[in-house]
Amino acid sequence: MNAGTIEHPGILHKEDNCSSCHVDKTRGKSVHSAMEVPCTVCHLAQTQGDMTTLQLSLPKTEICFSCHEKTMMLRQHTQGGKKLCMDCHDAHSSNRRMLLLDPLNAGRHNSSLMLPPPQDTSSKTADRR
Repeated sequence: MNAGTIEHPGILHKEDNCSSCHVDKTRGKSVHSAMEVPCTVCHLAQTQGDMTTLQLSLPKTEICFSCHEKTMMLRQHTQGGKKLCMDCHDAHSSNRRMLLLDPLNAGRHNSSLMLPPPQDTSSKTADRR
């Protein structure tokens, strides 16, 4: 099995709606527009017997650029192409804007581009009254 390949129990069919079980991938403050298209746009599924394996259809270094322009990333990020998009952005959904990963989970990602967590402004507003 290749690195990056995951096992998915059961048989998956091309027309299956993955979000019927993986509903968390379609909820959040920001949801990737790719969630409106079949998962097979980004993922390859292969079934043997009663086990299905999933992997990305392109390497992590290229997959985002099958839809997004690389020049857009270079304009948005001062560090340019030194990191993978998925080091800072979730490919499916996030409770933060622009699909940004939660900094509390950043330990599993090697990223120095993380933004600080959103600050609670409710108490500051109350102090101004």
